[in-house]
Amino acid sequence: MSSKQIIKKWYNKIGFDKKYDDEFYKALENYDIDENVTIDTYNLNEEDGKKNFLYFLYFCEETQRKYKEIGIPDDILMDTLFDMTRWLDIWSDLKGEMYLGELNWLSHHLGAKLFKLGRLQFCFANHYEFSKRGIKKGDTVIDCHIPAEGPLDIEECKKSLDFARKFFAEFYPDYKWDVFTCHSWLLGEDLKEILNENSNIIKFQNLFTIEEQYESDAILGYTFRWKAKRADLHTIEATSSFAKKIKALALNGGVFHGGTGYINR
Repeated sequence: MSSKQIIKKWYNKIGFDKKYDDEFYKALENYDIDENVTIDTYNLNEEDGKKNFLYFLYFCEETQRKYKEIGIPDDILMDTLFDMTRWLDIWSDLKGEMYLGELNWLSHHLGAKLFKLGRLQFCFANHYEFSKRGIKKGDTVIDCHIPAEGPLDIEECKKSLDFARKFFAEFYPDYKWDVFTCHSWLLGEDLKEILNENSNIIKFQNLFTIEEQYESDAILGYTFRWKAKRADLHTIEATSSFAKKIKALALNGGVFHGGTGYINR
């Protein structure tokens, strides 16, 4: 199978919005693909979004080979790769054309270092430090991420954590880890002043032992649009009660935080 046949195969297999078809097939015709390039050698600072998209689709074939070699089911592969559709939509909206960005993030997916297991995503990591738990930088952990796909149902999150425990025990038995970690605006403890205790976000926070808080406006990019800044909010409509509260706080100089936390294995 040629590189372009592989790219077309994965474009259809993953299921991107048909609105990209014209741009995709034109790009597929116009770009040359170097079959010697891999996810490990690709320039993750590349600013040609169409080129990025074609190559990342090409890399899916090798990702599938890795999954098969390890024995990981194909449904986990597809659930993991589906994240590409979100980032294609986000960056295409920002750029006004078909554009795949967030390459560093997606390289974890394509490199078989991150897996979507139920509601949450889980990634190999070793960059955290939790002094109270005895975790220092360099210690291996499983990092937890929260894709933007509907409600953050707490029971689904618990099922996902259980799924991850079984997954890593079965497929990566030699990987030594003691905690799930998380670094997110969702762990900002000031959200408890905005949301009630029955909020899914607060219930999610309560799963973790939160060790650190830091100032961050990341909440704006996730609540409104990617890369949103405070100055942008004057022209962005708040479409939910939560967004209205965040917008009002931001425009009045409120300070937001993110947090880091862990869950024992």
